[in-house]
Amino acid sequence: MKRIKRLIAMFMVAFTIVALVPAVSGNKKVEAAASAYQTSATTTSVTFKWVKYTGSRTVTAYYIGYADAELDNSSSIAMDMARSKKISVSATTTAYTLKNLKAGKKYDIVVFYGYNDSYGAQTGYHYSCYCKTLYNKVTGFNLSDYYLPASETGKASFKVEWLEKKYADGYQFVVYSNGGTQIASKFCPYNYASFDEAKYNASYRVRVRSYIDCNGTKKYSAWSSYYYIVMQPKITSAVINSKGALAIKWDKVTGADSYEVYISTEGGRLGFKKVATVTGTAKTVATFNSKKFSKTGTYYVVVRAVKKVGSTLKYYSGSDYVLKVSPY
Repeated sequence: MKRIKRLIAMFMVAFTIVALVPAVSGNKKVEAAASAYQTSATTTSVTFKWVKYTGSRTVTAYYIGYADAELDNSSSIAMDMARSKKISVSATTTAYTLKNLKAGKKYDIVVFYGYNDSYGAQTGYHYSCYCKTLYNKVTGFNLSDYYLPASETGKASFKVEWLEKKYADGYQFVVYSNGGTQIASKFCPYNYASFDEAKYNASYRVRVRSYIDCNGTKKYSAWSSYYYIVMQPKITSAVINSKGALAIKWDKVTGADSYEVYISTEGGRLGFKKVATVTGTAKTVATFNSKKFSKTGTYYVVVRAVKKVGSTLKYYSGSDYVLKVSPY
């Protein structure tokens, strides 16, 4: 019985010791929630707070260390900096702003406290956290998908992608009419978003900004430049006339500055050649491949809209919708 009691006592002591030691994985310390946390950020700075030391020692100062979190030994580097006392604040301070950092980066932050004992000035580990700087503007937009309804009363849709921001917690995606009126806004966790309430013959502009979550508060990057979406026009007729020319008509797309007409005899996505660029909504093409159009032949027609922004920048609609002109 005495042996059993002794084993139980040893187990309780061991449990107490383990419970008092912070959990460590490599050099990463797992602390209680909100012991240290980020409160703000810019593209070149992070601000963070920590809970003050409440132990038995008298704190003389706090020491800050940090390192790029992408480094394999970032925690060790940050701890070594804190021990070096390169960055110090008073014992009553519980917040700090690191400056001159790089945009769109994640940093390993460590806080040590200073105290004195019989051996002189000492430092002890206090808390740690990760902090992130804001990204610069979102770029790399691409119209990755769109849908045109079968009838004018149906809803069109489009999907836009952009270059991913690795450490962003999410994005705000805003859709505007061609004239600049905001018509939709959403938050999305990934580097793409869809708009499902588009008109089939309209143009839109979108912009995006990334954000990071600072203890429950979103901190935003600057807005991206506008990216313009012009919907593909719907071809209303394509008829070979008595002169062997192909007369094509399509619906006007609001905001489009011009239209490009493509024809192929191969079908699928093959063999298309641009035969005209016009500003109106109709074009009669006299010949294709130096030959008149035959009423016994099969032709495929695509019209895509073009929007010009500034002196040189052009945005194009999709070209997935093809009209087949069959023999008759």
